[in-house]
Parts: sequence; C-alpha cells; structure tokens
Amino acid sequence: MPMGCFFMSKDMASKNLRPLPIGISDYIETVTDCYYVDKTLLIRDILSKKTKVYLFTRPRRFGKTLNMSMLQTFFEDTGEDKSIYFKDKKIWQCGTRYTDKMGTSPVISISFREAGADSWRECYSEIKKVIVKQYEKWADIANNPKLTPNEAETFNAIVSKRAKISDFKDSLQLLSDLIFKCNGNKPVILIDEYDEPIQKGYLNGYYDKVIKFIRPLFSKALKDNANIEFAVLTGINRVSKESIFSGLNNLKTYSILDDNFSEYFGLTRDEVKEMFDYYGYSDSFDTACKWYDGYRFGKTDIFNPWSIINYIDDGASSEPKDYWINTSGNDIISDMLKSTTPEVLNNLIALLQGETVVALIDENLAYPDLKGDVANVYSLLLMSGYLKTQEAQFYSLPENLASEMAKRHNYCLAIPNEEVRDEFFLFIKKLLASFYAKEPDGKLFIEIWDAITARNAETLECSLSGFLSSTASYFDTAYESFYQGFMLSVCAYKWGKYHVRTQIPSGKGRYDIGLEPREKGLPGVIIEIESVTKSRPNYTGSLDILAQAGLEQIKSREYDRDMRSHGVEDIIFAGIAFNKEDVRVAIE
Repeated sequence: MPMGCFFMSKDMASKNLRPLPIGISDYIETVTDCYYVDKTLLIRDILSKKTKVYLFTRPRRFGKTLNMSMLQTFFEDTGEDKSIYFKDKKIWQCGTRYTDKMGTSPVISISFREAGADSWRECYSEIKKVIVKQYEKWADIANNPKLTPNEAETFNAIVSKRAKISDFKDSLQLLSDLIFKCNGNKPVILIDEYDEPIQKGYLNGYYDKVIKFIRPLFSKALKDNANIEFAVLTGINRVSKESIFSGLNNLKTYSILDDNFSEYFGLTRDEVKEMFDYYGYSDSFDTACKWYDGYRFGKTDIFNPWSIINYIDDGASSEPKDYWINTSGNDIISDMLKSTTPEVLNNLIALLQGETVVALIDENLAYPDLKGDVANVYSLLLMSGYLKTQEAQFYSLPENLASEMAKRHNYCLAIPNEEVRDEFFLFIKKLLASFYAKEPDGKLFIEIWDAITARNAETLECSLSGFLSSTASYFDTAYESFYQGFMLSVCAYKWGKYHVRTQIPSGKGRYDIGLEPREKGLPGVIIEIESVTKSRPNYTGSLDILAQAGLEQIKSREYDRDMRSHGVEDIIFAGIAFNKEDVRVAIE
C-alpha cells in the first residue's frame, strides 16, 4: 500500500475508536496511530525456517509492503529500543529465541514499486535512484579505513550516480559486503515488488534489457552470499529461474498455493470478524463475506484487506463498493488476452456465470512465453487475484518433458467474490466485445440494448440475426455459453448503471442474465437464453416456442423475486432462442 494519511470517520471519532490505516504502509505509524491486525508471527516463522532467500508472491493490496516495513522495524539496528512496537504483539509471546533478534541487523530495504517505466532509460534511472538511496543511508562507510581504495571509489561513484552499469549490477552485493566488513553484522536484504520493472519491460519492449540488469543484481547479492543474514522478496508473480533466478538454489518461493505463511498476507475470517465487532458493524459481516471473502491462500480462507478497511471506513453500508477495482494492475493480462483462444474465452464466460474451470497452473512464468501457453492465462489470473483455487489435482508430465518439477498441478478455479466478479466483468468486457462483435465502438450493442428496453422483439431479432450471420465460423463450437457470452458483452455497455449478474439464484432457480439497476427509475432486465446448436441437436420445434418457453420460465420460476425485494418494480422479461444465425425473441 502506498504511504498516506490515515482516515477517521466522524462515527469512529465520536466512539474514540482507532482510525483505519487507509493508504499507510509504515509499520510504526500503523501500530502507533491506527487499528493493526497482528501479523508479527511472520517474524517467528521466517526465523524458524532458516531459509536464506524468501520470495512471497501475492496479489496487490494484500499487505506485502506493510509486512516488509514490519520486518525492517523489527530487525534493523537503529540504536533505539524497538520493544515499544512489539511488546503487545504476538511475537513477544514466542520467547527470547526470537525477541533477542530484534534490532540486531543492518537492513538494506528497497522497493521497485515505482521503478517500472515506459522505456528502459527511464526504468534504469528509477532503479539507480532506489539503489543510491540505500548507499546514501550508509554514507559513513565511504570514509571507513577498512575499505580499499577501489571499494571507496566505487562506493562514491554509485552515490553520485557516476558509476558504470556494471557497478550498479554489483551494487547490492557490494553494499552487503561493505556493511558486514565495516559493521561486523550481516545485513538483511528486503526487496519489495521485485517484479514491477520486469512486467513493465515486457509490456514496453525492453524486457531483454531489464532482465540483463536484474539477473546479476539479484544473483550476485542473493546467491551463496555469506555476508547476508537472509533476504525477503515480494511480488505478484514468480518469474522463472531461467529469467532472473538462474542458479539461485537458496531461494524458496511461497505463493498463494502454499500452506506455509498463508495467513500473513490478507485477513483471515477471525481477524475480519474481530474488526467488525470492534467498529460496531457485526450485522454487516455476512455482506462483507459475500463481497470481499473467498480468496484461498494454501488452505486458509482470506479476505481482501484493502476492501475490508475501506468498507468499514465507509460505515459498512448495505451497498458494498468495488474498492479493489482501481488499484489492481492488469496490463499484462489484458495484453495476453488479446491473442486468446475461443476455448479460453468460453471458459472466462463460464467463470462469470458462477461455474468452475479446471486448468493447469504453472507458478514459474517466463514472460516471453506468456502467449504461447494457454495455462499462463489462468496462472496470471490466479496469481493476480482474479481467481481462487478450490482443489488441486496432480498432473504427471511425460518422461520426455520432465523438468525441474516432477509434477504440475491442475486446479479447480472460480471467481472469489462479488467484488472480483464486478472487476472481472469489466476486465474482459472489451475482450468480449471485440471477440464477438468486432465492433470497438459498440454501435451494434447499443442498437440491441435499445431494442431490449423498448421491448421491441422484431428489432431485437433483426439486430441479433444480423450479427450472427457474419459470425458463422463460430457455430461449429458454439454451445449455449457462446450466446450467453454475446449477450453479456451487450450488457457490459450498461455496467455503469446496472449490476450485471449471471446464474444468480432467485425465486425457484437461477436466471441466465440479470441486470439490476444501480439507479432508481431504470428498468430491471432478466434474460433466459435457449439454443438449438449443440445443446439441443435433435430439436425440431419452432424457435418461437423455444423463446416463449424461456419467457415462461422466468415467470413461473419467479426469477424477478430478488430484484423486486430490492425495490425494482419495472422488470423486462426476455426469452431469446438461437439456432445458428436464426433468432426468436419473446419479451414483455
């Protein structure tokens, strides 16, 4: 989370409650002034594992930066007593084996959060600034008599940004060596958002250049470096060893698929329940579960912390908001989906409709190969927080394809919660539009939508048929989900004014597509889709009858019950039947 001021609502202030740490990633500021969810046992587990280099991969806004600040606060030797920040925390109950480590290490702490740029020149400039800042922190080393003339010269060249690029590639290793040489204690290295410049390099055409720099920067500082205590890296994805971690055999990755450390990033159910009780919003806990729960890290049920604290700060109203939508970067996923296959797109539609998809997940990503492997779509969506795992299966590789992993995993995937469903829909609506209609301006969709709201069956049939007649190549593989996907892409253009839902329970069943207005005065829409292609290959009846059956199903199963309970009085019912390019509509 970026640094910023904390916020306190009038209601919190009147009740003398601690403010929420919205936008705060500094541990000391958080525990001193704000409500803090205790994650200090992360310190215990890091010390207990005795791993040399840790890599934690998690989606954005799940507390990685705050945890890194906590580690720095605990371990860094600043000459002050740090116990005030930890005496009332869980780590203090673990005994002197752990607390004796407090304030005993020099710390090199860097963040690449802002290091990504549109060009390699800008990126390299930002990386240099990050490194120079750490050298400036240890400026006194330059005058230490223990340094050789060459070491002192290189140190000063880096501080003044006059050093060669080869010196900057060696800079983290050199700094750790000199700190140990002059201080006598091995430093801890913390690298936050390590993969940001790599992602930007991939997207902006300088991937090879950034890899050529990052690989020696990390390898020299982290591989078999006897002069560091340990290192912790955080990021969203694990970049393959071949890319930047070649030969780094002392690295251990803990992703969202691992049980170890699973409870330290994000909020557990008990932690969220305690927060809601503290702020007096216990009645809203179930709503929060529906909207912000559903993530699964290892075997731990996890809530989105950014959304939870914003929801509580807004008073935990009955109408939740999409807080995560403007904070999560998805440029790489958007780029990769431009060249996706019809099969993947149909699976994305199925996910939107509340179904699950079984897919092979590969945690080791090589960005140049992203578009060559369908599994990478699901892997990126999972690691970035758009999907969750439900269960794993083992998939054995053929002997001739066996690599560093003896086994890969097939996972059952689903959308975690309602907030992500909203974002997921927005995320792929342009993809749906271009894939199905090939109309970036959406004129056809507007025409279709106008026909729906006017309850004009004839115009709607004509518009849909006109589109489908130009898309006949898809009919060989078209299941009912094809038509649902097309209608979803139509509805996406009204997302700002409607909650668009698919396969939602209401009345005596689940409707195919429903649009519940966000504003009073707009009509609701419920659509039931029927198709002959694939799903009814032996059907010989009239499409008019099939469309009418869809309309009657909406009424007989009372699909409108949920919307009406929310105060929506005017609801459009539409049964739409498809047989390749032929369309019939029953609407009222």
